[in-house]
Amino acid sequence: MVGPQPRIPLELLHQIINGVESSQDLFSVRATSRGLCALATPRAFERLIAKNTLKNSKGFYNLIQTEAAKSYTRVLIFRDEYLEDDEEGEELHDRAAPLRDDGAEVCKTLSEAFSLVGTLPALRSIILLFDPLPSELDPTYTPEPTGGGGLELQLGILESLSVAADVISPRLRSLSLNNLLALPNKIFLSDPFLSLFRHLQSLRISVLTDTTREGAVFEDPLIEFLTGTIPALLRAASESPALEELTFYVDQDVSAVDQQIFPDVLFPSLHTLKLRHILFNASTGVEDFIATHAKTLEKLRLDCCKVQAGEQASSPDFNWANLWATWLDELTALKDLEDRPWVRMDAPV
Repeated sequence: MVGPQPRIPLELLHQIINGVESSQDLFSVRATSRGLCALATPRAFERLIAKNTLKNSKGFYNLIQTEAAKSYTRVLIFRDEYLEDDEEGEELHDRAAPLRDDGAEVCKTLSEAFSLVGTLPALRSIILLFDPLPSELDPTYTPEPTGGGGLELQLGILESLSVAADVISPRLRSLSLNNLLALPNKIFLSDPFLSLFRHLQSLRISVLTDTTREGAVFEDPLIEFLTGTIPALLRAASESPALEELTFYVDQDVSAVDQQIFPDVLFPSLHTLKLRHILFNASTGVEDFIATHAKTLEKLRLDCCKVQAGEQASSPDFNWANLWATWLDELTALKDLEDRPWVRMDAPV
């Protein structure tokens, strides 16, 4: 005769559940029993992930309205279906996927879901991982008759966040915008959208340019985005005295940009700065931006960044050697200086 099975200590169950990494597995645990459901629910709903498939977008729309989401969700993630499960937006799945005709419905569903983020009082972080190879960057691109393309999806989600900005911005601490198309839009300069940046501790922006056409870096929309939109976002973020980490990546050299990208602002708590494909010259403002934060900056990472010689140089003898020497002397808080002249597209950040 088999006796009663020993009960697993509650502490051990908590350890087991805390060791489950996959959101899908956590939701599977919830379905096992009423007791495990109660234990796993806080972790299962702590991070909600949306993808641009019809099934997932509808599921996300339903989840975000549950009482569990309202109680426990701290992180919202949108991850394009072509991306691996990282949080940098650079690792790709095989793109040999069948064409879909539900793009417009997916876009509408996700936009409606993200407009509800104001109902999540525990929300502290938003991570948006858009498509790193959207069809809009193809010179032969023509919009799909069904709609829901990469740009439409980006703007739909960002506009929905703007709708809820007055509620979520005071408690939002981390914002990650990955693979933004470098196309100016009034949404970026609207006060509701800018308010999302004003209470952050961490901000990450990565920008996609049109790399398919020769001379694309000279295009007016790109110049306007880098010298108009980006400075506006950074100015808004500078209103947060608590911002500690700033990442700004561009996917190609912006050497043709001879205008200021980095505004004359101070982040009083900034200790980590990561840049990619940024040109150091007399115009972009990056050298002065770093010098402004000499007393707080502890970590500086430069990926594929360059210095410009000649008339656009900051001084006649401007070069990396002199710049390193200046930083070692002036950046008194610096503990980690990393220069990576060449970086794979899937390199960790």
